[in-house]
Amino acid sequence: MLIRLVIVFIIFAAVLVFDAPNYKKNNKRGRAVYALSMAAVVYLGLDFAVGKDWPELHDAVGFIFSAPARMIINYFESKS
Repeated sequence: MLIRLVIVFIIFAAVLVFDAPNYKKNNKRGRAVYALSMAAVVYLGLDFAVGKDWPELHDAVGFIFSAPARMIINYFESKS
């Protein structure tokens, strides 16, 4: 786990070093998008490094849309 954490930290630091000049030139919207994407990168990097089964994007989508999808399927199956 320690090796994975070090690798994630090195990659994250390299990205920040190379993106720092461009980050300073961006407007508020660009900075917000960059911060949001980097937050996702940090979360997924820690998910990889720790090796736990943390919730990911497809889990959230499944949680939100599974009940409406089942309702639609049941509606069309009951018509047959």
